[in-house]
Parts: sequence; structure tokens; C-alpha cells
Amino acid sequence: LDLVKDPVLFLRDKGLFLNSIIVMSIWQGLAFTILIFLAGLQNIPKEHYEAAEIDGAGAMRQFFHISLPNLKPQFTFLVVMGTIGAVQVFEQIYMLGGGAAEAESKFGPDDSGMTIVPFLYRKGFEFFKMGEASAIAYILFIFLFVLTFLNLKFITRKESM
Repeated sequence: LDLVKDPVLFLRDKGLFLNSIIVMSIWQGLAFTILIFLAGLQNIPKEHYEAAEIDGAGAMRQFFHISLPNLKPQFTFLVVMGTIGAVQVFEQIYMLGGGAAEAESKFGPDDSGMTIVPFLYRKGFEFFKMGEASAIAYILFIFLFVLTFLNLKFITRKESM
């Protein structure tokens, strides 16, 4: 059963493969991001906007002085979750990179989509070096833990003014 007769060209190009994965991942997570921001915007009391309007603040000033500061928890959550999700991308690379093909590379043309998680998969489940794969998983955990900690410290720091 041949559903696709010609290969998708941007998935066969080494320079465009990983960019295609990035665009697809952003598109995939866009609805979740919009939903989180919408919930945050609905949680801001209307009185803040009414008071700002009475004081003569325009739409831009209300956005930068009311909306954005009140969305800080949502920004923090989305940056942390987005960072973790970006580092752990595997399914998109494996499926679009020809993961089912036995003779060709499984992670894009010339393995151009080889990131840390596909590398871990290759070590553990293709070369059966479970000790090395486990060490990579621990290093990935420590890296994500430190990155999450730094993200939280950077985003939630107090303004010293």
C-alpha cells in the first residue's frame, strides 16, 4: 500500500530536517500554550483594568503594566515545561526521520536529527549498551534539573528597583 509516492523533500534535506521538527513541535504545543495564557488572562481582576482606564492608561500601558506582570506564573510554568519538552523530543524525530527503515538512518537524513534522547535510544536499544544509556539518562536528568532550577531562579527573581 503506497500512500505517498514521492518523498517529502524538506524531510530529506539535512539542513531542513531539524528545523521542520522544531516547527512541528511548536505547532503541536501551541494550543496548550494558548490555553494556559487564556486561563491566566481570565484570572486577572477586571478592576485592575477599570482603574487603569480611569487613570488614563491606554491599551499598551495596560498590557505592559497589568497583563504581563500578572501572567508571570504562566510564563514561568511554560518556560520550564517547554525547556524540558524541547530537550526530550524523540517521537517526532523518530517518526519523521524514517525510524521504521532498517537499512537507512533512523533519525533523519544522515542522522541530522540526532539529539540527546535519540542518542540514548541508539545506545540502549540498538547497540544494547544499557550501562552507557543509563549514564546518559542520569546526565540528562541532572542537566534538566539544573536547567529547570536556573529557569526558576531567573524568572522568579525579585526586581531590585
